[in-house]
Amino acid sequence: NIIVCTLTRLAPKLRKAFHPKLEIEAKEISVLKIKEKFKKNIGLDTAKKELKKELRSRHYRLKEVRRENKTFLLARKRILGWFGADVVHIGILIILAGGIISGAGGFRKNLT
Repeated sequence: NIIVCTLTRLAPKLRKAFHPKLEIEAKEISVLKIKEKFKKNIGLDTAKKELKKELRSRHYRLKEVRRENKTFLLARKRILGWFGADVVHIGILIILAGGIISGAGGFRKNLT
């Protein structure tokens, strides 16, 4: 069960971590859980520069894609945390495999 769980979840996590989907529709944004909103009376380019500066100051990694008249900005950090459960599962599998190999190939003898 652990092998199947780890292998089925690992591929989507790798895809999400290294090849994220940057372009999303407005409908997808509307269903997101948003913590804060704010308004500023500045131009779009100035707002984008300020946002990038603030995110970089908080150690986010940024990716930007421009398509037609839209700009998509992805800010992420702590990507390795997504793989914590998989590392634990692989560790358990290694311990179990070591026990099986040791039990099959080992021997017992009393010292007298």
